[in-house]
Amino acid sequence: SSLASLVMASLLTSIDSIIQKFDTSATPASIAYHDDHLQEDCKTQPQTSSDIETTQSDHHHLSISCKQTQLPGWSFSFDVANILYSKRSQLQDIKVLESNIFKRVLLIDGQIQSSTRDEFIYHEALTHPAMTCHPHPQNVFIGGGGEGATAREVLKHSSVQQLVSCDIDNSVIEVSKAYLPSMFAACTDDARMKLHIGDAAKFMYEYRGPAFDVIIMDIVDPSDAGPGIVCYFREFFECCKRNLSSNGVLVVQSTACSLLLYHECFTVIVNTLKNVFPDVVPYTAYVPSFYAQWGFTMAFKQAQPKWFKNAAEIDRRLDRKLGGTNGAETLRFYDGETHMQMVHLPKFLRKAIEKETRVMSKKTPYYQY
Repeated sequence: SSLASLVMASLLTSIDSIIQKFDTSATPASIAYHDDHLQEDCKTQPQTSSDIETTQSDHHHLSISCKQTQLPGWSFSFDVANILYSKRSQLQDIKVLESNIFKRVLLIDGQIQSSTRDEFIYHEALTHPAMTCHPHPQNVFIGGGGEGATAREVLKHSSVQQLVSCDIDNSVIEVSKAYLPSMFAACTDDARMKLHIGDAAKFMYEYRGPAFDVIIMDIVDPSDAGPGIVCYFREFFECCKRNLSSNGVLVVQSTACSLLLYHECFTVIVNTLKNVFPDVVPYTAYVPSFYAQWGFTMAFKQAQPKWFKNAAEIDRRLDRKLGGTNGAETLRFYDGETHMQMVHLPKFLRKAIEKETRVMSKKTPYYQY
């Protein structure tokens, strides 16, 4: 009996030590990091991880999960196999998790930004429609996109001579280089890419260089706590329009547009762009790790090309732009047929866009929950 008690006590001690390793109140020094430099850099930082939940059931089962809240009373979660990185930069909380479902996952301020399992859907959808619609994009600007995947997609286009990528937080870039090489590695040695650390809105307002053929806004969702909301204001879109070439294209990630979420910001962003540009096209793609249909909006300084809804022509242009007769085959998500599906919105969303009257501006900001 005493031997059994000792064994049980030892077992409980071992389990408690495992729980402590993943306890969200612990400091990052207790978490197994895989990069010596980042580990040393994080040891003195307290870990604030309200998005990581640890649960324990009678010492027989231990699980750690990441909870994502869509609306009050509606959330989803996924199991986390490991916490690779967790630290607060000067601007935001940054985490890289490992998940059996989504592989490596980048979270900023508790919200999923990308997962290596499905990021190709989001980044191809954001990038290639606009890059294909412009006849010969040479000078391209990306606002945000610190993980590098948007730049990776832009640089697949042989016509690009210069890509200016501007992200406000250098920590996101360094973490992505270390932990998300499938996203950032393609940009590292490409001389066409010019990386600028700073506020994308400030950069655009102060820019006096050659006009951009394509501007891609890969900014975090508008929130009352985040610095990126100014990049959704009408004033900013007017500045983008001034900095576009004569047949330039602006594309904006436009937040969730599922049935229960579109009213928050998606239709507002679309309507705001309609108040600035003569031709605006919203489109969508389902991103599993976002647990939602996701919205994007293209805005044309002149007009969408006549072949915009011709799948065969889109495939032909993709082949040419991506460097060969089978250039489109290098993409995993986007092609002419997918393009057709993305730009045909469901009836409820078309009606909501028609009825929307709100405009995002400095005086009238709107926030994603």
